[in-house]
Amino acid sequence: VLNKQEIINTAKELRLFIETANAPIFGIDTDGNVNEWNKTAEKITGFKKQEVLGSNMVEVIITEDYQNAVQRVLDNALKGKETSNYKFPLFTKSNKKVIVLLNASTRRDAFGNIVGVIGVGQDISELDAYKNNLENTVKKRTLELENGLEREKELGQLKSRFVSMASHEFRTPLASIQATTDVILTYGKKLSQQDIDKRLIKIIQEVNDMTALL
Repeated sequence: VLNKQEIINTAKELRLFIETANAPIFGIDTDGNVNEWNKTAEKITGFKKQEVLGSNMVEVIITEDYQNAVQRVLDNALKGKETSNYKFPLFTKSNKKVIVLLNASTRRDAFGNIVGVIGVGQDISELDAYKNNLENTVKKRTLELENGLEREKELGQLKSRFVSMASHEFRTPLASIQATTDVILTYGKKLSQQDIDKRLIKIIQEVNDMTALL
């Protein structure tokens, strides 16, 4: 069993640990008012301890769209239901938004009665920004890939249509050339030179048209 002096020394060590911890640490009482605020909390938020002691933390530094959600986390801790790794934004004194990862623990007195909440946070603003940038990059690359695949599909369809069209356009003059040649070969001896020349000119015209088309 610890004697009174040992209890005092332990309390001092815990107080020093809270004040000098690299993580932002805050405490609130059962009314939601701040009663603990370490140096790292001061550094991250810009609010000095004396500026926030006794004030409602949620109303002072939590962004309006997250106030109800953060209040529920703190209320749960006051009922003994603790929360780990809850991410939310807060405003600094200079109105800069900081993303914090919070662990909210129930605070009890020596008799086990709930007397408040201890919150230990982590500034993840840079990590969150990197994550968002990475997600945006992935979305952008995915969209580019989807657009590329769609474009490739369109080009394939265009190629098919072009081949079909070209085949049709070439088939007509080729048929005409074939028919004209057959007439010359079959009836050449019966045709006058004028008729043969007329059909040869027709073949030349069809060849010229095919060349232009090609």
